[in-house]
Amino acid sequence: YKRQSQPHGARGFGRRASIAPRTRPPGPGPALCSRRADAGRHALTDESTDRETRLAWGILAAGFVASRIGAAGLFGVTFDDGPLVWFWQYVDPVLLERDALRSVYYHHAQPPLFNLYLAGVLKTCGGQAPACFAASYHGFGLALHAALFALLLRIGAGRWIALATTLAFAFTPASLLYEHWLFYTYPVATLLVVAAVLVHRSIAGGGRKRDLLALSATLVAVVLTRSLFHLAWLAGALALVAWPLRARWRRTVACASLPV
Repeated sequence: YKRQSQPHGARGFGRRASIAPRTRPPGPGPALCSRRADAGRHALTDESTDRETRLAWGILAAGFVASRIGAAGLFGVTFDDGPLVWFWQYVDPVLLERDALRSVYYHHAQPPLFNLYLAGVLKTCGGQAPACFAASYHGFGLALHAALFALLLRIGAGRWIALATTLAFAFTPASLLYEHWLFYTYPVATLLVVAAVLVHRSIAGGGRKRDLLALSATLVAVVLTRSLFHLAWLAGALALVAWPLRARWRRTVACASLPV
């Protein structure tokens, strides 16, 4: 038996001298703690912002409904479907009910989309067509005000300023009366505001396919509803959107041309 030699300075301490002392692992530094605190504050801020945004949307919906109930109850505003019978822009209601497609095909004075809408409501609702027209126009109005609110938020208006502006528009005579008149003015206004929102989404989002397709389809619906907006207007509008996205011009042109 040969005793193993120990290194200098470790004699007399046995095996314990070769064991390194145990130390507690270092805790998070000040920078890490600061980042965690900032992340927590941002999460609370985002949650508060989301809550305020939902509240603003709820107030907008309630204000819109209140304005329509008030207009009917206080001022007797009711839906006027008289243009269906005597406006020259519309195909005769009897033909719309019995032979809509051929009648619209041979009616060259107006684009076909609004007459097809009239025919669809007349065929689907029958004797309840006036109520269905009124309900659909209230839907146009709600979509118009929601798109207006979203557009104001997107261009940088404060949440409550955008809400106040949209509610002020909801109570204007123009908004109330055009919503109760069976003419294509109100649906076209709704489509144009929705198109403005989609223009901002398309450019700010870098030309996502779904945004470009939705924008092009909305602009085509405008052209097919009112003759004032023709193919040259459609081409110009799409060109204005495509110019900021010229780095991806192939995808932009393809998505914008598909609904056309």
